Amino acid sequence: MSVRAFAKALSDGLPDGQVSYASVHYWENGKNGIRYEYLMYLAEHTDDWRHEFALDCLAARTEFYSPLGEIGCGILEA
Repeated sequence: MSVRAFAKALSDGLPDGQVSYASVHYWENGKNGIRYEYLMYLAEHTDDWRHEFALDCLAARTEFYSPLGEIGCGILEA
């Protein structure tokens, strides 16, 4: 998928945001990060590859997401 096609596909999933191909280029080069609001919207309101993309981005950015504990460590056990 080209950068332009990727940007358009992300934009199609957002209610009022427009993702430009330049934005995607900056994300790839580490100059800027994707907006947190975009990621949250995509994670909550899409159920295709955009959902997975948003979750991957959120998990990679520890300032956005930090797990409460490790899986299987018994946090939820009474």
